[in-house]
Amino acid sequence: MRILYITPHEPSDLSCGAAQRSHHLHEALKTFGEVTVVRTAPLEKSWFKAFVRRALNAVLPGFLLPLTQVELGRYDAVVVRYLRYASYYAAWRFGPLYVDVDDLPEDVGPRWARRILRLWTRRVLARAKVAWLANPDDLRRMRHAGALPLANIPLPPQPGYRFDAPRGNVFLTVAHLGYGPNVRGLARFLREEWPMWRQRLPGLEYRIVGKGLPSRLARRWAKIPGVRLLGFVADIDAEYEACRAVVCPVYEGGGTNVKALEAMARRRPVIAPAFARRGLGAAAGTFRDFRRQVAAAFDDRRRVPVVFSADDGYALPLWIAVASLLDARRPGTRYDVVVLVSDFSEGNRAKFRAWFPGIRFVDVDPAAFADLPRGHVSLSSFNRLLLADALPEYDTLIWSDVDVLFMGDLSDALGEGCPDDEDWRGVALEARGETQGLHNHFPENEKPHVFAAGFMVVNARRWRETRACARFADVARRQGSRLTMQDLDILNLACARIGRLPLACCVFESLRRAARPSDANEYRFLKNVYSDAEMEAARRHPLVIHYCGVNPKVWRRAACEIPAEYRAYWDASPLRPGWTARRLAELKCWTRGLRGRRRA
Repeated sequence: MRILYITPHEPSDLSCGAAQRSHHLHEALKTFGEVTVVRTAPLEKSWFKAFVRRALNAVLPGFLLPLTQVELGRYDAVVVRYLRYASYYAAWRFGPLYVDVDDLPEDVGPRWARRILRLWTRRVLARAKVAWLANPDDLRRMRHAGALPLANIPLPPQPGYRFDAPRGNVFLTVAHLGYGPNVRGLARFLREEWPMWRQRLPGLEYRIVGKGLPSRLARRWAKIPGVRLLGFVADIDAEYEACRAVVCPVYEGGGTNVKALEAMARRRPVIAPAFARRGLGAAAGTFRDFRRQVAAAFDDRRRVPVVFSADDGYALPLWIAVASLLDARRPGTRYDVVVLVSDFSEGNRAKFRAWFPGIRFVDVDPAAFADLPRGHVSLSSFNRLLLADALPEYDTLIWSDVDVLFMGDLSDALGEGCPDDEDWRGVALEARGETQGLHNHFPENEKPHVFAAGFMVVNARRWRETRACARFADVARRQGSRLTMQDLDILNLACARIGRLPLACCVFESLRRAARPSDANEYRFLKNVYSDAEMEAARRHPLVIHYCGVNPKVWRRAACEIPAEYRAYWDASPLRPGWTARRLAELKCWTRGLRGRRRA
C-alpha cells in the first residue's frame, strides 16, 4: 500500500503523549506498505486560534499543506493525525481518508464558536472512511458509522528498571507545558488543591517536568511554596523513582492520558480526576494489538451492513433507529448504514449525512409493486425486496424496519451469515396448523413457520443467484389482493427455505411492555412456537424492539404514551414534532381517555 500520513509530529518524537500515539500509528502503518509523512503546522494553544485555523481550512481547504513534499499521485490511504487537519483532504483527494481523532472540539468559548465547530466536525467526518477514537466517551459522542477505537499502547518498564516502593514527600507531574489543557489543568490544581495539601503536610514538594511553559507563568509558579519547575529532564526515570505519587491534573482535552499510563508502568500511584482516567481501561495491550486495530480499519470485510428503507414521512423513526443502532454497538463494531430510498428529498439526505457521517443512500425503483394493495404501508416497504441487487458488494446483510429500537450490538446476529441453501433468517411468528391465524389464507405455504420480515439476515448472494427480485415480482402479480401483509407475505411465499433467529431479534412492543408474556397481544401466536420462559427472556433482554402496528405509530403518539426507552431518542431527535403538533397529540390522548371513562 501507498500511504500518505499527515501529522504535526516527527515520527521519532516521544516527548509527549500525543507524539507517542503519533509514533505508534506511524510504526503500525509501516507494516502495511510505504508511508509518506507530511508534517503540518503545530497545534493551537487556545480555542480562538483553533477556531481561526479550522474556519480557514473550511473556507480554503488545504492552504497550509506543504504540497512540495507530496508526490501528486493517488494513494491507497490518507491517514490524518487530528481532526483539525483532515480538511486538507477536501482540496486534494489523494485516496480514502482515515482520521485519528483525539481532538474533538471542547465545549469552550462562545456559543456561536461551539456551534460552528460542531458543524465543521460533521462536515469533515462525512468525508472520512474511518475515524479512530481514543476513548469510549468520544465513541458515544460521535455517532459515526465508521468509528473505531484505537487505544494508546501501554509503556511497560524496560529491563533494568528497579523502582522501589513509593517513599518521601515528592509529588510529580510530567506534561507537555505548551499544550493548553495541560497548562490550564496545572493552574487549577495549583490554585485550588496544592495550598490544602501544603497546609496539611508542610514538607510536601511538587515537581513539574516538561517544556514549553510560558515565561510569565514560570515566574508566577516559581513563587508558590513547595513548587519546583524542572523544565526538560534528560533522565525522567530518576524523577519517577524519587517521587511518592504522580499527579495528572487534566480536566479537559482529548485522547488518552498517556502520562498516567507511564506512571503506572513505573509502579507509581496516580492521582487524577475522573476526566483524566478516560480510556485507560481500554489502553491495555501490545503493539501487536495496536497494529491489529489499525488493520481492522483497512478491512472492509469486517463492516456489518445494516439496511433500512424510508421516505420523507418516515424520517423521524429512521433517525431514532440509526441513533439507537450506533449507541448500542460494542467498541470495535463498524456498521455500514445504508438506506434504500425511492422518495427521499435531497434536503433530508443532507441532514442525515450531517447527523450521521458515513450513512449512505441508495436509490431503488419499486415500480413492480406499485399496483399492489398496500393498506397502511408505503411503497418504500417493498424496497427490501430489491436490496440484493441494490448492494452487490455484500453476500450477507442485515435488514431492519425503521419502527424499531436497537438495544444491543448486531454483530452476533449477523454471525457467519446464512447457510448456502437459506434465503434469509427471521423470527418465527407462528406455527403452521389449525391454530394458524395470521396467514391461514396461504395453504400453499407448507413451511413449518411464518416468519417476521421486520428484522432479517439476508443471504444476498443466493438472492442474486436465484434471481429473487424477479421471483418476488412474479409472486406479487399472481397473488394480488390476497397479500394482506404485503412484503411479509411475499417473502414467506417466494423463498424456499427460511432460517430462525432468536425471539430477542424482534420483540414486539406489547410483549416488551407486558407484565408477563401471556398479557401480550401476540401471545396467541407466539405460544405455539416459544415457551413462556423463552418469551420472558426475550422480553427482559431484547436485541431489537419492534413498534409495529397501524395507528397510532409510536412516534406520532402523545409524549405521555411513548415508552420511556423510545421517548429518550424521540426527545433528542431534531425531527420530532413541533409544539403545536405535540399539544394536538396530547389533546387526542386526553379525548380518548375521556371517551373511555364515559363508556365505563
